[in-house]
Amino acid sequence: MRSQSLELKKEIYDTVNDWKRSYGYSPSLNDLAKKLNVSRTTVYRYLTRMNEDGELYYNGSSIETKEPFDN
Repeated sequence: MRSQSLELKKEIYDTVNDWKRSYGYSPSLNDLAKKLNVSRTTVYRYLTRMNEDGELYYNGSSIETKEPFDN
């Protein structure tokens, strides 16, 4: 797998937190893709990798973050 952009990881992380504060639930892949102007596939790859690396928890529908993002 290609290396992932730390900047995009942080943007995903921050967007998830902002979304949950605003709406009370996790954003969908579509929500994140539109907000960040990237493809759903890119969002999925980042979320699954971030889950594997312990940076957040993603089970396919819900995203739980750990504050603060420390990478």
